[in-house]
Amino acid sequence: PDTAKAGAAFTVRAFSYDEKGNRKPAAEVKVSGASEPTGADGRTEVTLSKPAKLIARKAGEIPSAREPVCIGGKCPK
Repeated sequence: PDTAKAGAAFTVRAFSYDEKGNRKPAAEVKVSGASEPTGADGRTEVTLSKPAKLIARKAGEIPSAREPVCIGGKCPK
């Protein structure tokens, strides 16, 4: 999400793309702010206490772009 509530968990999804641009859920992706990597469905829960730019990483893959999440009307710089 673009915004979240401090201390409240929210779900994020990670996807991988094949050479034809087809998207599928990506498992075992580490997302900043999440305590567990993504499951087979590409989902994990993130909890933030302050604004942050989330990034997803998986061994052997290019990291995601940083996705900003605002908390309490404040956004990451």
